[in-house]
Amino acid sequence: MSINEPAIVSAIPKLDGPVGYTLAAVVSDTADHVVTVTVQGPTAPRLGERLNFDVAGQQLSVKVVDVAHWFFEPRDDPNHREIVVTAQPLDVDRAVAQQLLDPETPAQWCARLASVAPATS
Repeated sequence: MSINEPAIVSAIPKLDGPVGYTLAAVVSDTADHVVTVTVQGPTAPRLGERLNFDVAGQQLSVKVVDVAHWFFEPRDDPNHREIVVTAQPLDVDRAVAQQLLDPETPAQWCARLASVAPATS
């Protein structure tokens, strides 16, 4: 390649800006005891990291126990992929996580955080 030749452009789309992922906070082993929200973060969290959501009166800290990256066939959206982060609430915040199991509470809680939204199913 000479200096004037363009570089080969990758077919993989570049991710600019925040990374969106689904956070599933497992409150207990029962399937319906999982709080799910959508997060826009600077990066995808890694195993063992803590995520802290500083909401007055309902602060929640969780520890990441799994990160799954899902890639799908192009069909309608060639860039379709998902990141699902599974976490467990720290013991001191388990009561807040249990409050978030109430179907009405996550929307109110998320409204107080600019980069967190209720998950859409």
